[in-house]
Amino acid sequence: MRTRWGRMLAALGAASLMATLGAGAASAAQERVAAPPSADALVLATNAMVRPADFTDPALKRLAGSERTFSTGYFNPPGGQDPLPVCVSGPNYTTVNIPRGGAIGFMATYGGVTQYEYKYANAGKASKVWKSLSSQVSSLCNGSFTANGTTTTNAARRIAGVPGGERGWEVVTTGSLKGYVAIHLIGDTVQMVARPGGERAIPSAATKAIAALAVKLADRWAGRADLPITQEAVLTQAERTAVQPSDIPSSLPMATAADGGWSSFQAVSPGSGLFNYCAAQSDLPEGVQTFVTALFNTGGPLDITGKGSVAQQVERYASADAARAAWDKVTASIAKCSKNTSGPIPTTKKDYERWTNGTASVSVGDVPGVWSNVLVTFPNLGKKDYTQANYSVYLLVGDTVQQFMYSLARTGIGEVAVDTAAVESVAKTLADRWVSYAG
Repeated sequence: MRTRWGRMLAALGAASLMATLGAGAASAAQERVAAPPSADALVLATNAMVRPADFTDPALKRLAGSERTFSTGYFNPPGGQDPLPVCVSGPNYTTVNIPRGGAIGFMATYGGVTQYEYKYANAGKASKVWKSLSSQVSSLCNGSFTANGTTTTNAARRIAGVPGGERGWEVVTTGSLKGYVAIHLIGDTVQMVARPGGERAIPSAATKAIAALAVKLADRWAGRADLPITQEAVLTQAERTAVQPSDIPSSLPMATAADGGWSSFQAVSPGSGLFNYCAAQSDLPEGVQTFVTALFNTGGPLDITGKGSVAQQVERYASADAARAAWDKVTASIAKCSKNTSGPIPTTKKDYERWTNGTASVSVGDVPGVWSNVLVTFPNLGKKDYTQANYSVYLLVGDTVQQFMYSLARTGIGEVAVDTAAVESVAKTLADRWVSYAG
C-alpha cells in the first residue's frame, strides 16, 4: 500500500515510512543505528549541504535536465534498506560500501546528484573506516566484470581533497552500469557525492563538474559550524520544530535507536502530498514543500513489537487559502476511512483491516482536527501472529496541513490499546510549536 509520498520516500532511500512504519528487520539488528541528530546539528548539516544554487556549472545544469526535485535531511542508518555503493565490483551485485554502523546519514539530492555524509562518533572512527574503504576502492573498484552477457567497467583514481586534507577518490563506471562517485574523508565524516547515469553515460564535462562540486561541498562541510545560516527559513523552522523523542509521553511506548529503531527527517520541494492509509488509491493535495520526520521504525511492515513509532508530516502550501482548500479535501478523504467498523477481529489466518475515523478533541484556532485509526493483522508473519494500530491526527495550521501518527504492534490477533488522547495532545503540541516559532 503506497501513496505518492511513500514512493517519494522510497526513492530517497526510505521505505514508505508512514505506509510501513517499521519492524525489527534483520539487517537493522546486525548493526548499531545512531540516535537522531539534535535540531542544531541538523540545521548546521543541511545549511552546508548541496542545494539548487550550487548548480551553476553549465554541465551540471545540463545533467540536471528536468530533475528539479530538491530534498535534504538525514536518514539513520545511512541509505535505509538499499544504501548506494561506492561501486558494484562484481557479478551478483557484489559491492563496495561505506560502513554505516553507528553513523548518522545526512543526505541531500538535487538534479540527480546526491550528497551523503556518513558522520561517525569521532575522527578516529572515521579515519579507520576511510583506511579500509580506500584500500577496497583501490583494489575492487578498478577493472571489468561480465554478468548476464554485459560488461561493467570501473575506473578509480585519486582526486583533490579538502585543502590540507587527504586526497579523495573518484570512481567512473561505464558499460552495463553507469555512474560517477566521489568520496572524501572530512574529520569525523566520510562524504560521498554520487550521480547514477542510468542508461546513458555521464559526459566527461559533467564528471569534472561533480568532482569540483564534491570538493566544494567537502570544504563547506568541514567548516559548517562557522557558516552563516543561509538555507530557507522555513526549512530551519521545520527542523527546529520537528517531533523529538522527548515529546512522546510514557503512555505511548516508544522504541529507540538502541532497539535498532531507524529515524529520519526529509524536506522535499516541491511537496508530495499528505498520506491517508485508507485511501492509497488517491493522492491528496500536494504542497510547495513536504517535511517528514520518523522515529523509530526499521523499514518493515511492523513496529518493533510493544515499542511504538511516530511519524510527523508538515505539508506546506502556497498560502493559507490554499491550505484551507487542501484541508477540505483531506477531511473528505479521512471521512471515508470506514471499513469493518463493528464486530470482533477474526482469528482466522487471513489478513484483516479495520478503518475508523472521527473528529479530534484538539483544534488549532477554531478548526478541530480529524483522526483515523487503521488496525491491521499479520497472521503467521515469521511463524507468529501480530496486530498493529496506526492512529493519525490531522490539523490545519496556517499555510500547512500537519499529520502526526503513532503506531504500535503487539503479538497475537486482537485489539491494540493506544492512548489516543496522548497522540492528539502531541499533535497539538507540535502544531502550536510551529505557530509560535520565532526564528
